[in-house]
Amino acid sequence: ERVPGRLVVFKGYDPYYYWSRFSLENNDSIPREVILLFGGKGVRSAELWQNDDGNWHSHGKTGYKYPFSSRPYAFAQYCYPISIPAHTTSKFYLNLDESHAYKTFIHFVFRPDAMERFKNRFYYIFGIITGILFLFAVFNIYLFFSLREPIHIWYSLYILFALMFVIKHEGLDSQFLGLDSELGYRATYMAFFSVTGIGFLVHMTQLFLVNIRRKSILGYIFSVSKWWLWIGGVVSLFVFYLQPANSIEVSLFIFYNTAAQVGFTAIICGCIYSLVKGYKPALIL
Repeated sequence: ERVPGRLVVFKGYDPYYYWSRFSLENNDSIPREVILLFGGKGVRSAELWQNDDGNWHSHGKTGYKYPFSSRPYAFAQYCYPISIPAHTTSKFYLNLDESHAYKTFIHFVFRPDAMERFKNRFYYIFGIITGILFLFAVFNIYLFFSLREPIHIWYSLYILFALMFVIKHEGLDSQFLGLDSELGYRATYMAFFSVTGIGFLVHMTQLFLVNIRRKSILGYIFSVSKWWLWIGGVVSLFVFYLQPANSIEVSLFIFYNTAAQVGFTAIICGCIYSLVKGYKPALIL
């Protein structure tokens, strides 16, 4: 199948392995170096093959089942350095094992200097993001112990789980947290942090909107949605680790995705209701 003309291609859950085929042409009189960056969350194993004039050779394997130190290119996301001989059209085959994960395909080719600029910008931006989130979490822990108000500890938990989601989503965990193994990756499932964190956000909102009674319709929606999210988050952690049949993974994905939508809807409706009833602090949310 020809890849659609989009930067990111989502395939969802399926039990298949994938091969990507592409060609790069070098019309210069000297070899040219490029960097292939292929995104995707949950790449268990990948191997790139190159064919120059009928000779095949492998650029090595990468993925979350291999240590970070063994990667062909030291970066948080998966990359391969490629050399294309002069006056040659090289053919490439990229084998991807993203089994038991939500499949996302992203392919970019960078010149080495452009790749360095991209790396520096990437680490700079996410260094700021992770630093700000961590400081907010620590500050709210301090407020909890100072003011003894439970809402601050729930907010700090939400921020910490959001921080872990960002770190996992961008592949920073394998480089900086030592989670560069199959066990480390699968025991810290990205959806667990996102779904459970949204549950913390729903609970925090429920505590914050004091004019919504627990036994009202909105109060019940808050309670049901947050427990859906917490249960879905814990179950997803076990399911991702155990790697059951594809149908179970798809059903669980639909379950916690629906729970997240219900949770966000409850937050929006709760804030609107509180504002209509004159509770102006609801504007903060």
